[in-house]
Amino acid sequence: MSTVHRKIESDGTLHERKYARVDWHNYNVGTFFVTFSTLGKVHYFGQIVDGVMDYSEIGQKMVEVLLNVPLHYDDVEILRWVVMPNHIHLIVKIGSGNSSEGVIQPTQRKPIVKGGSRSRLSSLIGNLKSEVSRYTKKDGMIFGWNPGFHEHIIFDYIREKAIFDYVDNNIHKWSEDCLK
Repeated sequence: MSTVHRKIESDGTLHERKYARVDWHNYNVGTFFVTFSTLGKVHYFGQIVDGVMDYSEIGQKMVEVLLNVPLHYDDVEILRWVVMPNHIHLIVKIGSGNSSEGVIQPTQRKPIVKGGSRSRLSSLIGNLKSEVSRYTKKDGMIFGWNPGFHEHIIFDYIREKAIFDYVDNNIHKWSEDCLK
């Protein structure tokens, strides 16, 4: 269930921002299934040929960025990932929240403060996107991300296994993909 945060600006106007994240979890610890995609569903990362992902230069950079996550985050583990032609799926574990050990308990979300306070999950995804964006800008490539990302909190082993299978088989099911 998403929440709406309201703030009255100095000029008296009311500013509302709707957050897609649930308000009973702070997204700093846990296991999450995350999807983020390119602007306009453009196939910037490559193409699938005969059931194999053939990465473009941008796709290769995305893979490199994902593989380097452990060098920059000691509390983050990417358990599974797949780079598709126009989107990425991740199963990411942050901190000590291992869903295989049992049900993740709700945690209290901290209130949003002026200047914004981002969760570990939002920071991670923002940094992944920024790395690829900087690379493409530096080399003068045309590229863009859809804003934000979609996430599901993984609560238990049964759900985690189903999501692992989905990520592992995503390339082979490309013809059925809704993000195609």
